[in-house]
Amino acid sequence: MAALRPYLQQFVDLRDGSIIGIHKVKLLSTSDTITVPNLANTTASASADQIRNAGEAAVTVTDDGDNTITLAGGVAGNTATIVSHHRFINSGVES
Repeated sequence: MAALRPYLQQFVDLRDGSIIGIHKVKLLSTSDTITVPNLANTTASASADQIRNAGEAAVTVTDDGDNTITLAGGVAGNTATIVSHHRFINSGVES
């Protein structure tokens, strides 16, 4: 399992006080992780998902309800676009 660093990343503040993160990563293995700021919903697999650009293969996205997103079933070298939902950013826990 490889820990990925997004090569493109943007956070968008919404009027309700929540934040949407957009993360583009290049997969390194068939099971990779991304560390993000604390996710909005503590229910597992409720705050992150993949959106696919033309030519991007599907990956299975799960989150642990804290700050880790797991991407499974991908192929090393492929690109994935992931969105995430957050309540607060810059709380000191992100890497």
